[in-house]
Amino acid sequence: MNTFIPQEKNQTPGIRFHGRTLVEDGKAVFHHTGSGFRACFFGTSLKAVVEASHSMEDSRRPFITIFVDKKMSFDEETVHPMTKPMNDITLASGLPLGIHCVDVYKRSEMIQSTIGLHLLETDGEFVSLDEDHGLNIEFIGDSLTAGYGNLGHSAEEPFSTETEDGMQSYAVIASRTLDAAFEIAAVSGIGMYKSPYQSVSMPEVYRSVSMDEEGPADLSEFDPDFVVINLGTNDNAFIKSVSIEERQHQQNHFESCYRSFLDQMIVLRSNAKFLLIAIKGFGEWTNPRIENIAAAYDKKSVRLLYFDEILPEEGLGSDYHPSVLTHHRWGADLARFIHLWKNEERREDLR
Repeated sequence: MNTFIPQEKNQTPGIRFHGRTLVEDGKAVFHHTGSGFRACFFGTSLKAVVEASHSMEDSRRPFITIFVDKKMSFDEETVHPMTKPMNDITLASGLPLGIHCVDVYKRSEMIQSTIGLHLLETDGEFVSLDEDHGLNIEFIGDSLTAGYGNLGHSAEEPFSTETEDGMQSYAVIASRTLDAAFEIAAVSGIGMYKSPYQSVSMPEVYRSVSMDEEGPADLSEFDPDFVVINLGTNDNAFIKSVSIEERQHQQNHFESCYRSFLDQMIVLRSNAKFLLIAIKGFGEWTNPRIENIAAAYDKKSVRLLYFDEILPEEGLGSDYHPSVLTHHRWGADLARFIHLWKNEERREDLR
């Protein structure tokens, strides 16, 4: 038997955290969609002790998705609801004796609940494997990026974390397609400038581990090649709510705030290219301003991608959010766009 108790990051070969992680008091806390860990071991089984906030609330309890030996297909995943404050989970068992890797991702979003890894135990030993995806993508967004309600069966179905699968959001679909490592900072209801659904904006919370934790996140742990920003839908709702006379003034504020945040990100993520997302049918007041912003920068470093509007045959998820079908289509479009951009770079390098 070999056990792992989180004390500090990167303390044990073979165990790596995904996404923004807070390690304290003998546990690793995961807030954001798509955060979690990978454990590689020589043995046949792996168990975990995982703490969960809001586990007794049906609408808010966290869910995790488990993949064994990189089989990141939806037919091979195991989904586990966190139904108790402290959960003993068998992540893998009965495997042939050998080297295996298990990936665990939090599929529900930050503002609903968190999970904390207290212990990992294998019947063998943890082993280090050299791995490099070759491509890192960071996603910054709102409920659309978190996969809010995408498993829901109708627009009228109330949201719960059971209806939310961040591992089938457009962000993760694109990352899987490109075999890219990803990190997600997504908060439902948040805006770039102002939202009727949240009291804070993304520029105010981006550098934090979460909305609830004091202190900054260690942003040096993930060096993205691409940063995808999908914000403006909730700002659009705010701008639409003010008087007609006030709307242009608020549009100006939105554009100014977006430009300021993008400028800061370009300095912070100096090795990255930036892709701004606008969605047809979701931003009559904000999309034209996102177009202005993208046009003001060199196309080698900043570009705009429009997602097509939701198709009738795709239906809607909970609370009028996009369904899994829409997310899969958007994810494929995003992967194609990034792939073509990368190939364009390669051709230029060969000249």
